[in-house]
Amino acid sequence: MQEMWEKFVFLATYAGMTTLMRAPVGAIVATQEGEAIIREMMEECTATAAASGYAPRVGAMRSMVDSLTERGSKGTASMYRDMVDSKRTEHEHILGDMLERARAANVPAPLLRISLTNMQAYDQERAAS
Repeated sequence: MQEMWEKFVFLATYAGMTTLMRAPVGAIVATQEGEAIIREMMEECTATAAASGYAPRVGAMRSMVDSLTERGSKGTASMYRDMVDSKRTEHEHILGDMLERARAANVPAPLLRISLTNMQAYDQERAAS
């Protein structure tokens, strides 16, 4: 269960940020505020995991930070790639679930909220076309 929560924290951050910014990690961290915003999103997800009894371990956090702040990285979440290809995404199962858990634990999660709304708007546009 601990490893699943750590993966959930990573995936929600990775998918939320690459879809919201519509860019790979390297392009996001190359901006003035990109790395700080990624870290803020990761903190929302980490706080949610901790409130649920599964705070990510130090090694897992180190690995997440390394992956999510890697300069020059072309990495994107599969949710981003599905969005680029105008496919259905699993945003409700990842971003929506993490946000629901954050709310239940009274964890402020403004970036999760914005990321989910972004994907719901994408879904609306996709359905209309």
